Amino acid sequence: NPYLPKGPLAAVTGDHIQGNVETPSLYRETSKKFDIYHIHVRHKQPDRYLESMRDSFGKLLPEEHVKEASVEEIADTIVKIVTDFVEENDPSAQEVSWEPAGLFDKVKAWKVISW
Repeated sequence: NPYLPKGPLAAVTGDHIQGNVETPSLYRETSKKFDIYHIHVRHKQPDRYLESMRDSFGKLLPEEHVKEASVEEIADTIVKIVTDFVEENDPSAQEVSWEPAGLFDKVKAWKVISW
């Protein structure tokens, strides 16, 4: 999407937003604080949206932050993203803990927003 409409964005953030927010601008600001990924969900074959997704998200996100998954693979894809983050940022981590005192203290943020 070239922009995020102010109504849904304001509802999610709780902020008073003056107007629509351009996607590159939003990415620049949020990526200072959060790691941002796009998971493209393959619903059926052939996927007619795959190339347009790569074109649009490929311009904003690093290649390794654009993922593809079937509906059945979504949870595993998210787990891999989080565990890779922890392992890359905490070399002493022997194993990722899913307890609040473990993983969630180490990960900057994990928020899924859908419109």
